[in-house]
Amino acid sequence: MAALPSGTDAPVDISPAADLDAETLARLFTAGYEGYWFHIELDAVAFSRMATVSDADLTLSRVASVDGEPVAIVLLARRGSEGWVGGMGVAAPHRRRGIGRAVLTNTLEAARDAGIERVTLEVLEQNHPARELYEGLGFEHVRDLEVWSLPNGPGEPREVDAARAHAWLRARREDPEPWQRDDASVAHLEEVRGLMVDSAAALVRIAGGRVGVLQLAGQPDALRELLTGARALGESLVVVNLPAGHPASAILEALGGSLDGRQHELELRLS
Repeated sequence: MAALPSGTDAPVDISPAADLDAETLARLFTAGYEGYWFHIELDAVAFSRMATVSDADLTLSRVASVDGEPVAIVLLARRGSEGWVGGMGVAAPHRRRGIGRAVLTNTLEAARDAGIERVTLEVLEQNHPARELYEGLGFEHVRDLEVWSLPNGPGEPREVDAARAHAWLRARREDPEPWQRDDASVAHLEEVRGLMVDSAAALVRIAGGRVGVLQLAGQPDALRELLTGARALGESLVVVNLPAGHPASAILEALGGSLDGRQHELELRLS
C-alpha cells in the first residue's frame, strides 16, 4: 500500500459525515464544487438520493471543519471490499491550504481500517491539481472515460423488459461498469427501461427530458440502430463515463453527438 501522508497548514477538525444532516452536507457538497467545470447544486433530497444510489457510507465519509464551520467533504461509497470517492470538494475560501489533502487522507485511512481493499475515483482530465493530489497519495491510472451527448433525432426505439435487456448485458460484459452505472447502482433506480435490437442492448432512464444511458453493449451496426432509436425517447441523450475506445463512441460522433468531457479513472490499493 502507498503511504498516506497527512498534515495541513490549517487547523482543521475532521469528523464523519454522518455527524451532519443531509441539508448541511448538500450545502457543503455544492460549495465544494463552486467554480468547477460544470455546475453542481444539490439540495437535501438530491444529496440523499445520490448517496443512496451510490451506496455512500457516511460513517466512512469525512468532513473537515475550521472553527466549527464545515469547509470540505469527501464522500466515500462502499460495496464490500470496494470503495469509491463519489465527490470531494473544499469551499473556495479555504482552498490551497492543504485541507483537501488532509480530509482525503483521513477518509482513506478510515476505509483501510474498515476493510476496504481498493478505492477508485474519477478526475476530469483538465483538473491537474486534483490529479496531482491523487497520484501523490498513490492512485494509479486505470482507464479513460468519456461523457457524450446526442441531440434528439428521428428513430424507432425498440423497448423490451428491462430485466431481459439487463440479463443480455450481464452475459456479454467484458469490462467492469463505472461505479455510477454498475449493477448495484442501477438496482437503486426506478423507471429503468430496456432497449434491444439484434446484437445490442441498453438500459436507459429518462429524467427531465434527457435519456440517460445506464449500460450499453453490442455490435457496431446494432449499436447504431439502438442509439438512433434511443435518442428519439427524449430531448437529448447522454452517456456518462463511457470507456474510451468503446464502439459506441464512434457511433455517437457519426450521429452528431458531442464529446463533452473526459475523465481519468484512478485506483488505490489499500492492501
